Amino acid sequence: MNPKLFETFLAVHRPLLVARAEQITGDLDLAEDVVQTTSIYLLNHIHRFDESRAALLTWVTGAVVRRARNAVRARGDFAYAAAPEITTPGADIAYEDAQKLSLLAQMQELLKGDVTFALAERVATGETIEQIAETLGVSGQAVSQRLAWAYKRWRRVLSRNFTRAEIETALGR
Repeated sequence: MNPKLFETFLAVHRPLLVARAEQITGDLDLAEDVVQTTSIYLLNHIHRFDESRAALLTWVTGAVVRRARNAVRARGDFAYAAAPEITTPGADIAYEDAQKLSLLAQMQELLKGDVTFALAERVATGETIEQIAETLGVSGQAVSQRLAWAYKRWRRVLSRNFTRAEIETALGR
């Protein structure tokens, strides 16, 4: 393979490689160092690449993952062991979806005791504020105001029981 072409390939895929290394190391600076040293190593050993065994991105990602794990071991931090392995396309997405559903279920369980939770459920299922107001025999503004106050209360309750990252994950942000 042409070394210049391989350098371009590495430059294009660098953000992905750094992100994967950061998942393992938990440290952006260390992840960037890992990707840089791995890139230099691979540039010097491009002759070892065998396209019949793996795709180029798979070969490069595997080298980055191994180096990142070695860096974590050298640092004496074995937190990477809890990170899920990517075994199939979409594994990260499936893991994130499972986490999101779990967090949402925990949050809903915590908030179900609130009187206005039923209003929020009706809104979530597609009912408009006007339809809810008509059913309850109150104004649309009253329903909106109840929901606004409920959201403020829920934000306080959730922030006491969950981290900001967990809340944002559950909300899909």
